[in-house]
Amino acid sequence: LAAGKVVLADRFALSTLAYQGYGRGLPLDDVRDGLRIATGGLEPDLYIILDIPIEESSARQAASGVELDRIESEGDGFLQSVRQGYLALGDSESGVRVLNGSGPPEAVQDRVRELLIEIFPETFGGSAL
Repeated sequence: LAAGKVVLADRFALSTLAYQGYGRGLPLDDVRDGLRIATGGLEPDLYIILDIPIEESSARQAASGVELDRIESEGDGFLQSVRQGYLALGDSESGVRVLNGSGPPEAVQDRVRELLIEIFPETFGGSAL
């Protein structure tokens, strides 16, 4: 970060808010307080939420042949609460964009690329993403 490099992470504080706050029903203010301590107030420039319906997520999971983890085993009701949390955070938080995650991986990759070019043209505008 100090060197000004681009850092990509597949999870960060927004996941904690969605899973613990919306999924488990913990008070959002308490979760935010804990996150501020844990991250030292570090916030990314952009969160990208790749949204797909729970049914599509379950179908992809089944097709992958990978065993469900502890959280995925919570069931569709829990996962729907988490999804709604992500969407609510996408509507209410600055620096959060929700993209359609449905379709072939190449189509989703194109959507992400277009967003990165739009938001960070100086970094991604001329690159071969």
